[in-house]
Amino acid sequence: EEPSSWAAGEVNAAISLGFVPPDLQKNYSKGITRADLAKMLVNLMSLKSGKSVNDFLSENSVSGKFKDTNDRNITSIASLNIVNGYKQNDGSYKFKQSNTPNRAEMAAVVNRIANYFGVNTSGYDSEVNFADIASHWCKNELGWPVHAGIIKGENENQFSPDKTLTTEQTILMIYRLYMALE
Repeated sequence: EEPSSWAAGEVNAAISLGFVPPDLQKNYSKGITRADLAKMLVNLMSLKSGKSVNDFLSENSVSGKFKDTNDRNITSIASLNIVNGYKQNDGSYKFKQSNTPNRAEMAAVVNRIANYFGVNTSGYDSEVNFADIASHWCKNELGWPVHAGIIKGENENQFSPDKTLTTEQTILMIYRLYMALE
């Protein structure tokens, strides 16, 4: 499967930069998993920082944080507080790596990565006027990603914060973040 025509240019640019693993260069219109998102995020972080997964893990160990995975990509991106897990009744955390992230979660991830690289993401909330986020937790996460052109609404009035992400949508957002951090 090829990426959609509206996404092809940015998807191909992201592939050429090297942060889209070969196993994610297909099924572009299918939902992405949290594990696959973590792979791309680690690749982006490595490209931008010059650090490897081992560097991230040695600097900020969170080994054993999630009771459902020890995946190195997930653990390293969690060690940087870029992604979180879901708290269980017993106080432990699960990452739920096969779940599909939604648009609100991606906005939070974009902000955390930008902050990691020294971008001040505050002060842009007034630029966001989507009707469907007035009382949503992501309202405070959208200002800078929308301002920077990383995340766009489904239309002028709707963000659709709980809508899950496809592989190509995720690639586009990560590519746009990469470019915004230049």
